Amino acid sequence: MKKILCVEDESLVGTGMILMLQSKLGKKDFEFLLRGSCAGAIAYDDKDSIDLLLLDLGLPGVSGIDAIRQIKQHFRCKVVVVSSNDTKSMITKAIDNGAAGFISKRSDPKDYVAAVKFHIESSPDSKGLVIDGPGGLAKENESRRDEIRKSLTPKEFEVFIRLACTETNKKIGEALHMSDGTVKAHLSACYRKLGLKDRREAIALVTKLDLSSKSD
Repeated sequence: MKKILCVEDESLVGTGMILMLQSKLGKKDFEFLLRGSCAGAIAYDDKDSIDLLLLDLGLPGVSGIDAIRQIKQHFRCKVVVVSSNDTKSMITKAIDNGAAGFISKRSDPKDYVAAVKFHIESSPDSKGLVIDGPGGLAKENESRRDEIRKSLTPKEFEVFIRLACTETNKKIGEALHMSDGTVKAHLSACYRKLGLKDRREAIALVTKLDLSSKSD
């Protein structure tokens, strides 16, 4: 019998996750345990019997990457993060710090169950599986938009967001009542502050983040 330990401080969420797995994977071949903190998980006596540990990142006492590190010090099984903090940067940090995979709490229940089944059946050295929910990219883009707003002055930002819909500096200048030289100076500052090589990269970034519609 395979044993899965779910470490989740919200009892309702943790119980729901376990009930879902029980209904799809069955109770005959799996035993499910729930603990509300890293300390609670670490206090479990028979650690070597655990085949898979599902770890939330927002735990009391210790959370985030520190939670992964603490759990990895005490358990030899695969540790898969299950979290709503599903930005690309957090997913990368989780994998880099020893997580065997990442499942977003925003993911489809079928994908969640499939991911758990994959990790329980695959070999210890199998490539990490990431199931990122629909909120992951949106949150990452919003974070990047905020970063750009903070990096640029209001005038630089005004010039920058017009790159996607305006072909020339002259047209940008006409729209914002600036000279070509002022527009060019603002764009140069934008490229430098945002680490962009040229206008092409700048246009791609404005388009990707949909900045032209976020100017209010």
